[in-house]
Amino acid sequence: MKLLLENWREYLKEDLLTEFDRSDKQALMDEQERFTISYEIELESRDAVGDTPGGRTEYARNYLTFDYFADSWNEREASDFWHGYMDEEDPDPLELVEKYLWEEYPTRLVKDAGDISVPNLVRLSIAIKEDERATKEFKTLYNNILKDGTRENKALIALINKDPDIKEALKKRGVQFQTAKQGRLPFDAGVADDEVVLNLEPDVLKEIVHTHLFNPEDVVFFPSAGTDLTIDLTDFLYAAGWEDESSQWIGEADDQIKNFIIDGGTSRYPTIADISYFNRNNWESYHLKAIAGMVESVVQSYIEERSQADWDEYQDDPEDYLDNMGYEWEDSYEPAGGDDDFYELMEEHFPRFMEKWADQLKFEPDQSLRNGIEFSMDDPKFMTGLDTAFEFLKDFFFDYNRQDNFQFDHNTGLHTNIGYLDEDGESHKEYNLMKALLFLNHDFAFKEFGERKGTRWAIDLKSDIAEKIEKEFKEDRYLFRSLAMKLYKEDKLDELGYKLSKFVDSYAPSNPKSLGFNIHYIDRLGYVEFRYPGGAGPTLEKMKRATLYYAYVIKQAVDPEYKKKEYQSKLVKLMTNLSSHVDRPTEVKKIKAFMKKDEVYLMPTNVRPVAINSYMQHVLDHSIPYVLYATEAGIFKGIRKGKTLKDTVAVFKVVEGTWDHLDNPSVQMTDRANYKIGERTIPLPELERMITNDSLNFVNSNSTEERIRDVFKMIKAGGRVYPKPPPKKKTSALQEIKVRILK
Repeated sequence: MKLLLENWREYLKEDLLTEFDRSDKQALMDEQERFTISYEIELESRDAVGDTPGGRTEYARNYLTFDYFADSWNEREASDFWHGYMDEEDPDPLELVEKYLWEEYPTRLVKDAGDISVPNLVRLSIAIKEDERATKEFKTLYNNILKDGTRENKALIALINKDPDIKEALKKRGVQFQTAKQGRLPFDAGVADDEVVLNLEPDVLKEIVHTHLFNPEDVVFFPSAGTDLTIDLTDFLYAAGWEDESSQWIGEADDQIKNFIIDGGTSRYPTIADISYFNRNNWESYHLKAIAGMVESVVQSYIEERSQADWDEYQDDPEDYLDNMGYEWEDSYEPAGGDDDFYELMEEHFPRFMEKWADQLKFEPDQSLRNGIEFSMDDPKFMTGLDTAFEFLKDFFFDYNRQDNFQFDHNTGLHTNIGYLDEDGESHKEYNLMKALLFLNHDFAFKEFGERKGTRWAIDLKSDIAEKIEKEFKEDRYLFRSLAMKLYKEDKLDELGYKLSKFVDSYAPSNPKSLGFNIHYIDRLGYVEFRYPGGAGPTLEKMKRATLYYAYVIKQAVDPEYKKKEYQSKLVKLMTNLSSHVDRPTEVKKIKAFMKKDEVYLMPTNVRPVAINSYMQHVLDHSIPYVLYATEAGIFKGIRKGKTLKDTVAVFKVVEGTWDHLDNPSVQMTDRANYKIGERTIPLPELERMITNDSLNFVNSNSTEERIRDVFKMIKAGGRVYPKPPPKKKTSALQEIKVRILK
């Protein structure tokens, strides 16, 4: 039964084409009227597309991106988040620990509201994992508890004797108690003798400590007994004479929580971005990681919800929104030229299609294209029935193949939105996303549109979620692994699928424009947007096959009985592999096979503005290739070896701007002297994940690659003159910094 995680990863990539056969297609067509379909078609026009009465509105609607709002929330002060989450702009670490306990371990907090014994257990566990001094001191305390006759041992026995419930529980487990006289005076004869635990075997004593006080051998540190049978930690530490040391431990834990979580690990004033992701690689404490995970998850949802609200407000009235921002229309907005607007051009070149469908569509310029338009369903919002969708496609491609003005190219898309109607004819909004992903084959979704694969507007959600689930099973955050395994072992597969579906929903990337399988419209519009179709090669037959396959995936998500046995088999296989989780080694072979020296690669970046884009736009006065809007271009130079594989990095040459320190960056961007060739390094484990997730890829356009290489050549040849470095001194081979090229 034990399978390596590698099998699980390969399982995610396995070819599922045999599972989508003729009988499946027939089953879909048998209920074809239950599916809702809407296509968003982007086209480039050879003729200039004229402005329309709504041109200014559409220009405004496309002026800002969703990322603009997400970035603005990321840049806000962290205190804005803490105020809403904790009612304080700078919360006390103890309050955050209590918040965490109420979220994850509410049954441990049934005592009086003012009792901090359980929070102190958490803080103690953090200190002894993260602070070297606390680790050594606690080891002394723990060893002394287990030694008969020590102060700590006597304190434990005294507290047990004060708690009749614990004494009774121990007696039931076979622990022997004896009555011992405590040297009373004769006039104390009427007082009952104390019952004490004497001469316990070391293993038995250790079990008592782990059951009723704390368990340092368990990552959560909690004793295994319920709260009614737990010795108060504070009482014990005071009775054992460790009051001062324990106070220092608690203070150290609070410092860790304050510095690394509340303040985001930064010495400057923290922003929301600082607390939206924590690098926990060097942390040892389970609870510190879990608290960080709780905060990280809530912050990410916070950013997404508020960004979405701002985006919706902007989309409702984009002109007014830009006006309120102080946007200068006269300086920036220029209506597109030409005698004919795009609607007239569509009527001219798509007469049959427009006569039949135009009154149901909305037409708008696409600012992401050079001279492009986009049209999609408007009234109604979707077509009902696969037959209707195929008729729509047939009419469109009939005209498309008989004209030469409009064309698909590598920048255009043909997004396909598919939903499902419930028994009442309403859009289904309860989706089992985990089931859909188990049946979704990313490669097959791209089968007809290979040019789109690896682009930033159609990333692989399935691979991304796989990485996140692996991480959860490694760190066991929120006890997600324990819950999932419990449901799996109890054969509660429906409930397990529901929990995993919620996980997919929570951890999907927030930017809907980046997902090939975009689930962000389910709650509002009741459909999934498949962003895979596009590029230069859509045809009628390709789109019909793609539509059928996407409908097949949707059917999996909305019908719990459809292919239930196959789904449960996949779920069991998934859990079997995850239950045998091991740390996955970096796939060096995959890196060697993918990376080529001096090749141009596109890498995701959060830096704004991207220097190479600024050079093209402000120095050369050229348009920016679409593929560079959310990526950075780098030329791969090789591998720089570190002490370990984790320290080994891939080296890329990139364009850097030197205007960050200047007073007027927008002006300085036009000066080619303010650009230089710099270096970006990526650790190999991260590089391997980027390759797997298709977030690092080739340019896939000869003209775009040529433009990128020209920029590198121009910057290398001109611009600011930097003093030559002094001649290198001869060094030994061991001192030399080596860049090794993957062969």
